Amino acid sequence: MIRRSWWSIGLWCWMTAISAASIQSLDEIRKAVATELASRIRQDHQNYDISVAPLDPRLRLPYCDQPLHVALPHRRLQAGWLSVQVRCGGSHPWVIYVKAKVRIYRRVAVLTQDLAKGTLLQPGHLALRQRDLGDLRRGYFTALDE
Repeated sequence: MIRRSWWSIGLWCWMTAISAASIQSLDEIRKAVATELASRIRQDHQNYDISVAPLDPRLRLPYCDQPLHVALPHRRLQAGWLSVQVRCGGSHPWVIYVKAKVRIYRRVAVLTQDLAKGTLLQPGHLALRQRDLGDLRRGYFTALDE
């Protein structure tokens, strides 16, 4: 009886290890999204931050035997929340959408003090400050002479 229980415990451990190896790592999916976003942002911006939302830990996707394919919703990457497609084209294909927040920081013209409506802007009223472009509702100026 004791031998049978040790055998079943060993079999259970072996099967758990095999099944864990055949499941796609959720961290690898998140890293693939972050890497793709960073490679696209770096083309136009130097100062940015990427936060990939955690995936549901109960998610069990088959291990992808090919490189993961990450597709963005738009060609031009913008600041804010994105839904990013991650696809496995391997022998057990699957598709998942991952949320990511992109913050792109740039020096933009801002007021240094509150001004009354109708006040004529003077050079001392403005300064260049670092801001997240995703927080700006409309256009912005990147130089004070604009």
